[in-house]
Amino acid sequence: MEKIIDEMLSRKIFIETDDIFLSSAELGNIIDGLGARQRENIYETDGPRKRASLVYVLTKLMDRHSRARIMFDIKADSMMNIITLTISASFEIKTDQEAGFFSKSFYDFYAAAIAPVLKRMAMEEIRNVWKQMEYQVKLRYKYSYA
Repeated sequence: MEKIIDEMLSRKIFIETDDIFLSSAELGNIIDGLGARQRENIYETDGPRKRASLVYVLTKLMDRHSRARIMFDIKADSMMNIITLTISASFEIKTDQEAGFFSKSFYDFYAAAIAPVLKRMAMEEIRNVWKQMEYQVKLRYKYSYA
């Protein structure tokens, strides 16, 4: 099996907030509304420094061999009253390449003709998700980009 991963987007947004727990939960709800699945949900509430860490993954299947994967990583820290939202996206191709002539021919055709079209479609999906997320952040928070 061969796997090709093409990183397509990596952005950071810094959000100023008074309540990191409430704001990170709100961000999680926004991301959940986009169709992402939660992978990690950690709240550290002991001691003077409070932290939150949430990770969401949104996977859009393009076809049997490829997909667009968007990862949302939320890190919050009460000492700075800042939430860091990192959004990274990739286009992944996974093939079950066998040793036969027809498998090799199909893979070559797929890589040359089909994958570039699917990659453009994946980039469009990623842009749409990014625009929706950016719009929601602009509506609710004071923010800056890295």
